Amino acid sequence: MNYSINIDIDGYNKIEIKDASRIADSNVVIVLNNSTNNRLFDYYSSVKDMILNRNRVILLIDSFTSNIDKQISMLMVSYGKYDIYRVDNIANIDSAYINKLLDREPTREEIEQFIGCDVSMYDKINALLAEMCSLCNNTNELAEFIAKNSELLENTVNILDYLKLSFDNSAVAVSKVKEKLGKELDSMTTNYQLTDSKLKEANSNVNKLTLQLDSLKNEASEYRKELEKHNNLGGAPTILSYSTLNTNSLSYNTKAVLYFKEIGKLRYANTFITCLYNLLKIKFKATVKLLIYDSIVGLGNYKPITYTDKRQYNERKGSFTDVNKNEKLVITEPSSDILSDMLNAGIDVIIVYDKMGVTKDLINGAIVYKYNIVGSMNDYRTLKNIESNISDDYIIGPPYISNGIIGIPELNPSIMDKVRNSPTYKSGNKNDTNPTLIASYAQLKNPCRNGEGIVDSIFSRINASSILGNDRR
Repeated sequence: MNYSINIDIDGYNKIEIKDASRIADSNVVIVLNNSTNNRLFDYYSSVKDMILNRNRVILLIDSFTSNIDKQISMLMVSYGKYDIYRVDNIANIDSAYINKLLDREPTREEIEQFIGCDVSMYDKINALLAEMCSLCNNTNELAEFIAKNSELLENTVNILDYLKLSFDNSAVAVSKVKEKLGKELDSMTTNYQLTDSKLKEANSNVNKLTLQLDSLKNEASEYRKELEKHNNLGGAPTILSYSTLNTNSLSYNTKAVLYFKEIGKLRYANTFITCLYNLLKIKFKATVKLLIYDSIVGLGNYKPITYTDKRQYNERKGSFTDVNKNEKLVITEPSSDILSDMLNAGIDVIIVYDKMGVTKDLINGAIVYKYNIVGSMNDYRTLKNIESNISDDYIIGPPYISNGIIGIPELNPSIMDKVRNSPTYKSGNKNDTNPTLIASYAQLKNPCRNGEGIVDSIFSRINASSILGNDRR
């Protein structure tokens, strides 16, 4: 059977939330909006009963009008149920849309990206605190555990604060839930207080050690790869370091360089940058090269983009610098010579995506516009420790990290379903960007800066309308 709560859907029996506890082995669609804000206990208890009765619950959150969405989302996550979606316009929901959701198998990663990292980590709190309690008498092991779980600890604090605030504002919820959760909450509070002083004392040392460790890992990885190259070449000399290319000391005819430096893995970052490349060509009729620097390349990672290193580049330089050939290129070593040649190849805009994992930049100068890409709060803190004066204006990451960054928001699930069902995507050619995806990113708004257009802000920074023109033919 199919049931709906707080929404009319063809083929679904609409029922009240208080009557939902009796449902079993069915599909249930629930909408949370401003009409549900004063009914936390009704929805919390009924959703729990529905999950225990083997129902598949589809939770639809009406934009940002609901103030009980986190509590219900956390409840579902605690039972391993990830059918949670934010919807911009509930009026557009129909049976076809719900059927698409029923065919999907959402993951915890999607909850982290689109709903919030604090929600996805809710079910890990008890295990985390229990482990910390067991380590209270061993300062060294406790510090190591905190270092490994710093991001989770931060979100644990956020969750506790959020739950306290929510329960303080709801007398009904407090009275109903206090008896069941009182002892557990008291225990968690006590355990947290025992570790709080040690956490504050160790925090600065942990951050320093984390930075040192990351730096050593990067250096070791670089030397290991160069040593392998050295062995493969039969002992020929190899370059173990590189210098940053400064455009101010060069002659060039390129108008702008967009430099994206990866500090941490951000979901769909490759897609976003590829869409940016396509939009420059479509909107401004510009000649563009996308240079992806990545020393760790698996078979088929960038199919069908051409791979090259310095040796292969020198053998076929003409085909690589040609503005009409190899418009996207994966470069597996940090060669300044390649960048220098590209700057004089008559290319309007060069996009450099630096995935080398090294602190030193590949390029800088007056025509270079740099953006740092982070994937988590830990990446953000690492970047701030490396460059303390860096502005949030030029940091790209998930919206929850900071109000000042370029926050990449979620795309409507229907858009991603359309992309995944396209012939090019199914054929394995994921670097052939779907027109629907390009159009979606062109209209993408930044939730961290009053909804400003993300792509428009990047184009404005390089003064694209002036240097490229609005109507180039």
